[in-house]
Amino acid sequence: MELTVLGKYGPYPAACGGTSSYLLNVGETNIALDFGSGACGRYRKFCARLDAIVLSHLHFDHVCDLLPLVYEAELDNRIVPLYMPFDGCEICELLKSRKVFDVRQIRDGTSIRLGEAELTFTRLIHPAESYGIRVNANGKSFFYSGDTSYTEKASEAAKGCAVALLDAAQPEDIPDDFPHMSVKHAATIAEKIGARVIVTHVNPLINTESQAKKLGLETAEEFKTYRI
Repeated sequence: MELTVLGKYGPYPAACGGTSSYLLNVGETNIALDFGSGACGRYRKFCARLDAIVLSHLHFDHVCDLLPLVYEAELDNRIVPLYMPFDGCEICELLKSRKVFDVRQIRDGTSIRLGEAELTFTRLIHPAESYGIRVNANGKSFFYSGDTSYTEKASEAAKGCAVALLDAAQPEDIPDDFPHMSVKHAATIAEKIGARVIVTHVNPLINTESQAKKLGLETAEEFKTYRI
């Protein structure tokens, strides 16, 4: 299992950067976890096709490149499986209306099989309906938090994983009910689960990397592939 960072920024990209999108390769299966700005062009650097796209939630910075992907899929005459929350927002209805997407609903506790990978969803805490995604394949486990406030549910969902990719939009202490986690929150989860933790959803105006490094965490690097 390999994870490639297509975009790491949020809520908007740094110059020449992309927002939240990650390519997960499991055997012959290519899965996009979120599809933010830049993802439509960047994924083709690493694979010829996507077997499925899974959305943690429907905020713009996690979904915006699905719109140009509609044109690509139409020209290729293909249907793309798209797993996402059905939260009733305008983006939800827009994506459901596009014929190139085979749209399938995710809920808390839903499990799906994509090739050799089993994905399980845990609802976390965010202004939009948002899910953490655990991937089990070939004896390895990976967890992606999506966007979330700090919650014990994230630690529980990530327990036993080799690698966790965690929202850490803020470097310093913030209230637990803030819409995103801090680097300190990510470090707390890392200690609880004993896994390699990579922080992401980096604000272009904030130096998250130095604080992460002090706490023994890595910061996601765009175009880097991590072996799980």
